[in-house]
Amino acid sequence: MTAPDTQTGQDVLCPTCYRGHMHPRHVTERFPYEVDGETTMVVAENVPVDVCDNCGEQLSGPEAARIRHEAICRALKLLTPAEIRAIRERLNLTQAEFARLTRLGEATICRWERGRLLQNPAMDRYLRLMAASEENVRFLQKLQGPAPNKNGALDTPVGPDMEAAPPVNQLGVQPNGGHMNEVPSQLVEHQQELQQLDPLSAAAQAIEYRKSHWDRHVGADDADLNFLACHYAGAITRGHLAGLARTAQAQRDSTSIRRLFLGTMLWGYGTVGYGPHRTAKMLAATDALQVLHSTLDCVWKGDTRTAYERFHLPKCGPAFFTKFFYFAGLGCDLKVQPLILDSVVMNKLEQWLGLDVTPFGRFTRDKDRRISAIGRNAAGYERYVQLLNGWARELRCRADSIELFLFTRSAPANPAK
Repeated sequence: MTAPDTQTGQDVLCPTCYRGHMHPRHVTERFPYEVDGETTMVVAENVPVDVCDNCGEQLSGPEAARIRHEAICRALKLLTPAEIRAIRERLNLTQAEFARLTRLGEATICRWERGRLLQNPAMDRYLRLMAASEENVRFLQKLQGPAPNKNGALDTPVGPDMEAAPPVNQLGVQPNGGHMNEVPSQLVEHQQELQQLDPLSAAAQAIEYRKSHWDRHVGADDADLNFLACHYAGAITRGHLAGLARTAQAQRDSTSIRRLFLGTMLWGYGTVGYGPHRTAKMLAATDALQVLHSTLDCVWKGDTRTAYERFHLPKCGPAFFTKFFYFAGLGCDLKVQPLILDSVVMNKLEQWLGLDVTPFGRFTRDKDRRISAIGRNAAGYERYVQLLNGWARELRCRADSIELFLFTRSAPANPAK
């Protein structure tokens, strides 16, 4: 959250406890940061925060985020945003020209320079080689060929957690076969229904839950669980979670973020018996709050792919953490809305719309050849999100209206092949 203006001489009431007042401080923060399974301890010094004199809640703003990002860069021995920008400016290149020379995406370069995305070690060394020698730059200039595609991006690298994917166009689909470049006719036929569908209405997906089941695992004295049960007794809706997301985005404190995550799990699992046990395991992780803070920061910056790559909590797979991303995205105005991608939606894309869903993720099938579980694939999730947001623009409806519409559709008697 952008810290309250405590320099004006006015007392600012704490938005968490509503009893204390916020006071500016500069603190040293120490927190773990995980990359590729290895954890590095980061020390961020002189971080400006506002601290409540009653409950101790800390709120911080963009300057604190910048300092933390630079501290992570130093801990990982990576170039800082200012250093990346300095390399480009020494070459007297605009971001677009630098993107063409390096064959990197212009949006990626912009995010690096603004501290919204962390470059991986390979890209960091690439940038350092450019800074080290003008000969290296001249070599790249000789290799410089046609401009990148419309997205300014190269083919996605393939790693152990990704499947190779074909080149994509602006909607994230293959230009020649395999996927539908245009909005599927099944959705066009229901355009008016999609435009009128409001996923955040009180009647849309009110999911029942039994608090007694959650008490046994999360804890009957858990303050966030009791808050949710008090305000949304017996059932929780998308609209309820959208309200929690707006609060979390505004405050950016541990209480509101944890409350949003727990509410998402209540909604996602409902009365499923193992839901409370799994959620308790997620929240018991030593780095749970750090993971939630870090990934939501990415979501709110519009960098859902990095959020996907960073999210690792026990017992929480893509079908559930994409729900968390979706609801978090409702807390602010994003041009591209994060969406839920679970096995139900994946099956509807394949069976009802007749799409080849392999570029959207890794998955397993049951004995009836239906998708039963989804594995991790950040690139695939990004393609799915871009695709449905593109359809929504064409249909002049919300992207999550399409997702909800697909979720509630009955499978066809003769599924499309």
